[in-house]
Amino acid sequence: MSDYPTAHEAEKCLLSSVMRGGGDVRQRAIDQMRPDMFDRYDELAACVLSIAKDGRPDPDTVRSTYGGPEEDVDEVLEMRPSPQQIGRFMKEVQESYGNLQLISLAQDAIQNAKNGHTFTEAATTLEEDVIDLTQRAGGSESRPSTKVIQEVLEDLEEEQGERVTGIPTPFPNMNRMTRGLHDGELIIPFGSTSMGKTAWALTVALHAASEGYGVAIHTLEMSEKALFRRLIQMESGVNLRQTTIPDREMEKVTKASARIGDMPLEIIEASGLDYLSHRSSLRRLQYEKGIDLAVVDYLQIMSAPPSASYDKKHHEVHESAQGLKDTAKILGIPVITPSQTTKRVDNQHGEKRPTLSDLREAGEEPTDVAIGLYRPEYYGITQWPEGGSTEGEGLAIVSKQRNGPTGEAKLAYVADRVRWEPLAERNEDDAPF
Repeated sequence: MSDYPTAHEAEKCLLSSVMRGGGDVRQRAIDQMRPDMFDRYDELAACVLSIAKDGRPDPDTVRSTYGGPEEDVDEVLEMRPSPQQIGRFMKEVQESYGNLQLISLAQDAIQNAKNGHTFTEAATTLEEDVIDLTQRAGGSESRPSTKVIQEVLEDLEEEQGERVTGIPTPFPNMNRMTRGLHDGELIIPFGSTSMGKTAWALTVALHAASEGYGVAIHTLEMSEKALFRRLIQMESGVNLRQTTIPDREMEKVTKASARIGDMPLEIIEASGLDYLSHRSSLRRLQYEKGIDLAVVDYLQIMSAPPSASYDKKHHEVHESAQGLKDTAKILGIPVITPSQTTKRVDNQHGEKRPTLSDLREAGEEPTDVAIGLYRPEYYGITQWPEGGSTEGEGLAIVSKQRNGPTGEAKLAYVADRVRWEPLAERNEDDAPF
């Protein structure tokens, strides 16, 4: 239709530049343009770009190869733009292509809304399609395997000698096992009640934000205000539950609040959150703020998408975990979500360490890194089997790691700060001045 957005003049100028320009011009067009981005001259573009991959698509070569109307080539060659302006022509063609595709997506969304799709389904589908279109309109799509492999080799070279290749946790003994938290991973700290699952997730998130990584925390149970209060207590070391805080400690609280306020940290109060809404929220935050790590507290109280129906609760939990795993892959960030285990752990005799089997109905299958948290002191166990007091100590048990070893890391649990710390750091804090 005549009122639809087109860029036919820019298409001609772009193809003329590729046919007459040098190697740099051709390479830019090959890297960023596809024939389907052209409206009027798509078939000619397919011919020109194909020839350009192996050599110069000069007019004679194009005429002898192109199977379409000869006037197409004549119309293009009538244009004599400066090859240095190819960037502008590519942008105009991509913009026109994007607008035409956007109109089509909007029409599809209208039909979905009319045909009984829920708002969340229709809006999420539209949002995903628009983001995919944004990438395609900019020339980003599947890439040759040789380029991807080259990037992998470059990454490996950069990692040589590095102990941590992902987002570091504040625990050196855990970093040695995991080498940090990596893009695309779902990390689940799990355990029974009061084992410090949320505390572990928040400790890691606060440390990442303090190191300059963009962090988003979706809190499903605590209010936004309550979570900030908890983070301030973690950062300041001051018990905020006391009714009279001395001036010296209040100064620590004020300084800790300022530090947290300066961190790239976003907290979103989101009761009733499902994984599709979470992904949508993260997409917007990633676009507006830049997000490197996401935390959802916690897995069992995530809601099912509106159209979903489950016979058993653990099926819903599994689906939520799989949805969060997909989010980690799609957005290219680590996602942490604490998970509650059954009472079986509490009821067993002897040591009550959580095992991977305790997570079987609580998100085990999709997770990349499963970390069981265990505080023997909570159960009245005062000595470790190998000797030594358990007071203020616990274990982070890496019971599953797709791309690395499993093992245990002994950590300090600081109750008045509701956070985990490296044992060495706790010992330094306790040392006399």
